[in-house]
Amino acid sequence: MWKQNMILMALAGAVLLVAAACGELSETDGASVPLEKAPTVETLPEKAPTVETLPEKAPTVETLPEEAPTVEASGDYGRVIAIDMTEMAFAADSLKFSPGETVEFLITNSGVAEHEFRLTNQHRIDEHIADGHADDDHDDEADHDDGADDVVVVLNAGEIETLVFTFPDNDQDYTIIACLIPGHYEAGMATDLNYRA
Repeated sequence: MWKQNMILMALAGAVLLVAAACGELSETDGASVPLEKAPTVETLPEKAPTVETLPEKAPTVETLPEEAPTVEASGDYGRVIAIDMTEMAFAADSLKFSPGETVEFLITNSGVAEHEFRLTNQHRIDEHIADGHADDDHDDEADHDDGADDVVVVLNAGEIETLVFTFPDNDQDYTIIACLIPGHYEAGMATDLNYRA
C-alpha cells in the first residue's frame, strides 16, 4: 500500500508540474507552484485584409495587324503555282510541267532571311559554285556554256512576288529550283522540277 501511495503522489506532482508548465494553474487554484507568464501568440484580426484578384476575363489589348503585302496571281496564264520559301526549303503543291507550258509562280518568302527563287539546272549550279558564287548580285544573265540563263527572283523576308514563265521545249534547261545565296544550296535549299511525258 505504501508503494501505491508513493506512486499516486508522484503522479499528482507530475500532473501539477505539467499543468503549471502549460499555464493552466494560477495562484487562486491553491497551487504553490510559481507560474511563469506564458508566451503570447498574436492572432489575426477578425477581418483579414483582402487581396484584389483579376477579373475572370482579363482585358485584351488590341494590336493593329502589320501591313501585309498583297500580291496576287493574275491567273491569266493557265496554272498558278504557289511556292513558299523557308529556311532552307521550297514548298509547293506540284512541280510537274510540260515543255512549252506557261505557268505563273506566286513566290512567298516565309523565312527570316533573304532567299532567291532560281530556275536553273545542275550544270549551271555547278558552274556557279565553281566560280565561288561569282554572281552574288543574283545576276541571271551570266554566260553559261549551255546557252540558257537562270531565271532569278530575290525576296527579302516576308516579300511576295509573281513570275510568269514558259518552259522551253528542251526539258533539260530548267530542272531545278534552287537558292544560290552562299550556304543556302549547300544546306539543302533546292528542289527538282519534273516534266510530263
